[in-house]
Amino acid sequence: MDQKKWEAVTANYSADKEYIGDGYYRLRPTEEGYQMAFLVPGLCGETLIHPEITVQVIDGIATPIRLMDLEHTPTLRLSVKEGDGEEIERQAEELLNKFMAAKKLSL
Repeated sequence: MDQKKWEAVTANYSADKEYIGDGYYRLRPTEEGYQMAFLVPGLCGETLIHPEITVQVIDGIATPIRLMDLEHTPTLRLSVKEGDGEEIERQAEELLNKFMAAKKLSL
């Protein structure tokens, strides 16, 4: 995970979901670290995770460890513990880029 992009995102997003252009963006702290999520509006006014990535921060290094996507059919649930690290890392980079583009952030 690109640490400089991660730092830019954490400095510019909050735990409150924020609608920007194509959906809601949210970065909230958890016991494990953070959950970075893009949420799309559902048919009944709810928001659906598309995706949500759990990021663990150890000694200042952010590492994606879990992914859940409720818009994917079937529901996508990936975990580093299950050997899905490469795919989670790839999707975490995509989501970081999406967060950067939404607020026109640059390094």
